[in-house]
Amino acid sequence: MKRDNFLAPVKTALAKRAGYRCSYPGCNAITVGPSEEGQMAVANTGTAAHISAAAGGKGSRRFDKNMTEEQRTSIENGIWCCRDHGTLIDTDEVTYSSSMLRGWRAVAEKKAQLRQAHGDDVQLIEHPDLAKLGLVPDRLTLDGNFLNTSVGNAVVFSCIAEIWGKEVADSARDFLIEYARNCFIHSKAQAVVIDFVENGITVCDDGTQFDLHTLAQPDFGRGGGLAYRALLSSLRINAVSTSRNASNNNVLTIPLVKDSAGLLAHNPCALAISHEQLRLNILDFSELSSCNRIYIVAPNFMTYSDGPRCETVLETAMKTHENVVLVIPQVSSAVLEHFRKRFPSTEVLSW
Repeated sequence: MKRDNFLAPVKTALAKRAGYRCSYPGCNAITVGPSEEGQMAVANTGTAAHISAAAGGKGSRRFDKNMTEEQRTSIENGIWCCRDHGTLIDTDEVTYSSSMLRGWRAVAEKKAQLRQAHGDDVQLIEHPDLAKLGLVPDRLTLDGNFLNTSVGNAVVFSCIAEIWGKEVADSARDFLIEYARNCFIHSKAQAVVIDFVENGITVCDDGTQFDLHTLAQPDFGRGGGLAYRALLSSLRINAVSTSRNASNNNVLTIPLVKDSAGLLAHNPCALAISHEQLRLNILDFSELSSCNRIYIVAPNFMTYSDGPRCETVLETAMKTHENVVLVIPQVSSAVLEHFRKRFPSTEVLSW
């Protein structure tokens, strides 16, 4: 079947938009440089890979029959890579979905844009523009086999390392492997589904329920506990939560966000309270009934005299939840220490 190949101007534009670097996560190889063949010669080690396949036929899972030739050869359907990864993408249409490749391209082009604007020394990890793009969406369904390889590749493909850094990506990978293994072995789960979404990771399993946060105890020295504590120490906001969904499955949420506003938007077990609610004691935690651990996010700029009001909040919350975390954003270190001494049995966090 005829291949709908890119024209030279499209290839050049793709290369330039990626800063002549490979878009494959973790590669970042420079794909252009001088050639020894002459003073005007240039060595190009990159290639424009197709997002939707260039031709149909057996095994062409990314081929979209509804696309026209013009659409198939347009710049919107391409991603710039080094030759090795470009070949890999074009020959493995099972592993690399169209949506995944579009996400990689968006991340690579944003990085190129930031380098152009601020220089090669720009701090890309946790840069607001990259964090706004979010992780590259993907779903991984596990059956207990090949956990290390399957989870490891999925973490790479989600671009966690590109956005949040290698330490976060490595600790997330280690924890997800250990958590999935525990689900299959100890909770007798039949299936574990990991979703990489814009601002974090969710894991759903059909095993028996257990308290994730017991793993945080220092005396829990097995793989799950070690991996969980390493994950918490690597996260900017260590607000991992577990809950039960409508199908009575366990749902683990790992938010990858920069502040309490992000936590509220992306963690179903987090709830904000206002100064008015504090003053009038109008509190309702019923919507968090399925959560094993809840995060109460207080208003910004709390101070010493707000302690008694928060005590009422915690007393109300603990009537229905044993594991409560109080988040007090944008406070002084002295106020944070005051709250921790006032509520020694409650974890108090500030970001």
